[in-house]
Amino acid sequence: MMLMQWLNFRRKSVTQLKFINMKYKNFKIKFMVDEFAESPLNNQTLPNHFFIEQAQRREAGVNQAAYLAGKIDTDCKDGAEFFEFGEEWELQRGEYYFELNDLSEWSGDVELAKSFIRALAEELHYYHNGEVYGYAVKYKGEVLDSCWGFYGKDWAEQSAKDFIDSYSVESLVELDLPAKLVLR
Repeated sequence: MMLMQWLNFRRKSVTQLKFINMKYKNFKIKFMVDEFAESPLNNQTLPNHFFIEQAQRREAGVNQAAYLAGKIDTDCKDGAEFFEFGEEWELQRGEYYFELNDLSEWSGDVELAKSFIRALAEELHYYHNGEVYGYAVKYKGEVLDSCWGFYGKDWAEQSAKDFIDSYSVESLVELDLPAKLVLR
């Protein structure tokens, strides 16, 4: 099976669960799988001098990157591994190889750059496993807010709760919702 077919199969197997409902402070929240989610690698905020490529076959080499190099395994959420300069490395098909040849975006801070790469690894894990979500917050059947593109359900849930928590007493009265019921 080709790599893209396999990835689509994995995404579809997770997306069989189309939505999850929950209540929070008398609001209904509906979480849905974002079937149109884009890869985090399509994001325009990737830094300059950052090279990343997915292995199409088994590959090996020696780290010659100026600052950071390593691999990302999308099977685990914390799948970033860093290589020392001159260290031999090996990739399996489907893993990502990355190099960072300039740290100016992080003011030369290697640990900050590593935390960026770990976060990217987590987003790639969620993307490849079909765990990108959106939510809709409803009250009395009316959608008050919706947002999409959250890598991991925890981020979507926290964002929906933050939206609900941001409602003022005045806006709750406008919704004809007693503040004492919501603000417990």
